[in-house]
Amino acid sequence: MLAINSRLRKSARLVLPGALVFAALIHGACGGGGGGGSSSSGASTGPQANFTATPTMGPKPLAVQFTNTGSASATEWLWEFGDGSTSNERDPLRSYPHAGSFTVKLTASGPGGFTTKVRNSFISVTAPLLDSSFESQPVGATPGSPWEVFFGTQGNFGLVINSAAGGPDVSMPTDGQLWVELGGDSTDNTLPPSAGPGPTPRTGAGLAQEISFPGGKSMLQFDVLFINGETFGAGLTNDWMSADISDGNTSINLLAHDTSSATSYTSTLHGGHPTTALETVSADLEQLFPG
Repeated sequence: MLAINSRLRKSARLVLPGALVFAALIHGACGGGGGGGSSSSGASTGPQANFTATPTMGPKPLAVQFTNTGSASATEWLWEFGDGSTSNERDPLRSYPHAGSFTVKLTASGPGGFTTKVRNSFISVTAPLLDSSFESQPVGATPGSPWEVFFGTQGNFGLVINSAAGGPDVSMPTDGQLWVELGGDSTDNTLPPSAGPGPTPRTGAGLAQEISFPGGKSMLQFDVLFINGETFGAGLTNDWMSADISDGNTSINLLAHDTSSATSYTSTLHGGHPTTALETVSADLEQLFPG
């Protein structure tokens, strides 16, 4: 069995997959506010494309009402919302489920041709820091919103919220009462994410939360501990854990441990299993994801 005790500290906004994986994943959400630069193009004799939207910024999921303000002669519309979705409605309602800054494009066509209106970084969707230390999660239950459990359920893969009330374990911090524990039972053949930059990990058992960082605050920090339930250097049954962050395109591994890691301590709360030392993981997003 793999167990990970972790708790986010400070004003980090975070996504945690794990399962062996415990990952901290950050999706792109550092964009500016709405009302960015705009441009128009197309046949000048055709219907003129233009639009407004309400609201143009807010927390996810953000429902945005788009209003066509172009020429009345237009008979067809093609909206591109910047997140891969489109619409042919005249005044569509679009819900943005993920954080980010989105450029919106409208092409209006009719007698005489078409024109296109583009508003850059027009919609800004944020993911506020919610329950980073798991303090609002029920003790002993599978984590719920705002955490995404993308693999494993209570009883099958050991995803449990434990309370620190049972006593300290190898110097775990005590300023927060609840920790998340990810157990990797029944995931023996699941491979960990590759070291260094790569695709967003979605392997093993895991938790995730999207978060936005305000300007000038780019530090992510959390505590993690690996409890080894296998023999040292185990092969196919190798227990492992991984902490990763992502901007939605590229994932960067921040920390990884497996059964070959040095275990200098033992867990008094988990039957004397060997553990790594408690580590505080810090990451500066401005350095990892320039711009």
